[in-house]
Amino acid sequence: ALSLDLRSYGFSFIVERALLREVTYIVKVDYTAEACGAEDGASYFFWYEGALTHVADLSSMGDGGILHYDEEFEFLEGSNQVIYKQEAGEMIDEETEWYKTVSQRRVLTWDPAQRVLLPEDFQKRME
Repeated sequence: ALSLDLRSYGFSFIVERALLREVTYIVKVDYTAEACGAEDGASYFFWYEGALTHVADLSSMGDGGILHYDEEFEFLEGSNQVIYKQEAGEMIDEETEWYKTVSQRRVLTWDPAQRVLLPEDFQKRME
């Protein structure tokens, strides 16, 4: 994997040999926030057949134990499937340490002909 560490500028750039069947490289641009409550995350690009395609922007955010939001991808080796995971939580009652967390998981499929992750409604969340 090629990794260019630009943390002092607030982001890092990582290129990895893809685990997916019809993707040559996965390019991940991580950006970090320097303050609580500020959004950070990653932008994903797939390199396939000489073209770089923007696939998704995933977010992450936390605010001092009061709330958090996190999205991530898990790539399934030898397939065109990507697991999308999302978790969000918030403090309901600080005195009793009641913290509520909601998780979602979804299987997405890379369509190399259309150069998108399916189902299409996943793409609409980026618009």
